[in-house]
Amino acid sequence: MGIVRKMRFIETLREGERISEVYLCRHKQTAMTKAGKPYENLIFQDKTGTVDGKIWDPNSLGIDDFDALDYIEVMGDVTSFAGAMQLNIKRVRKAGEGEYNPADYLPVSENSTDDMYTQLVAMIGTVKNTYLNTLLKKLFIEDKEFLKSFEEHSAAKTVHHGFIGGLMEHTLSVARLCDYMASAYPVIKRDMLITAALIKITSPGPVIYSQERIGLHNRPFKMFKFRSMEVQDPNKEKKQWTTPHDPRVTPVGRFIRKTSIDEMPQFFNILIGDMSLVGPRPERPQYVEKFKEEIPRYMIKHQVRPGLTGWAQINGYRGDTSN
Repeated sequence: MGIVRKMRFIETLREGERISEVYLCRHKQTAMTKAGKPYENLIFQDKTGTVDGKIWDPNSLGIDDFDALDYIEVMGDVTSFAGAMQLNIKRVRKAGEGEYNPADYLPVSENSTDDMYTQLVAMIGTVKNTYLNTLLKKLFIEDKEFLKSFEEHSAAKTVHHGFIGGLMEHTLSVARLCDYMASAYPVIKRDMLITAALIKITSPGPVIYSQERIGLHNRPFKMFKFRSMEVQDPNKEKKQWTTPHDPRVTPVGRFIRKTSIDEMPQFFNILIGDMSLVGPRPERPQYVEKFKEEIPRYMIKHQVRPGLTGWAQINGYRGDTSN
């Protein structure tokens, strides 16, 4: 349900008023009075500006828990101190989704989202790899729910591109930078670089991650992949394979795993000399130890370099290959 109440913006506040409104808490810091009593120093923000706030009795009834960068509903009095407006807060609580519109709290990009989207679609059209092009179209053209959120979202609440449309502006800027780098250094695979830049926004964490595998002559090496799963605790990640319908796999990850796009960074392993184009797939150390006890002559595979593709891949096996 949309927000129907009229927003009371900071620039309209006047001394002597009592207000009840939702603001973005930009800053929160505990301080001490001269008498040694703790209080909270706050800075509230909306798209029209900022205003300082004070909670003189943080432990009083009606002061709920919240953190900096939360949207919070405040009730208090507008006062003046040293010539500047200040809110004397009586009650505060963290606002829930649907109680605020982010567009009321952040500035809007100076660039038209329609123009930026047109440029983004044109950039996607230059990606020649069929699978990568299909992936980008599914995400940025066909997924209307994702696209709506992408167009309206900021890249960050603070630091950079902290405004509505900022995520699209930031993503387009990074994609342009990748395009320039690929033209300046032809050894770089342009399609892969641009795709990595665009899918980075879909899941927090690194685009490429490395995982220890056992290679030629039983030597460990770091194998590169596009990250297709949520960032995990390394100790937990070591204990299980990926299984069908694994909840850890991201929406983009499902597509890049199905098409094996996630394996493309292993071309760098081939250039380094850790892998070859075709050969037995390398396994993680803990599974090598397991399989050498269960599978006769398993270790003979390590007499050749592991490959980007092999028998298991062309026969449709990946993840839990114990089958």
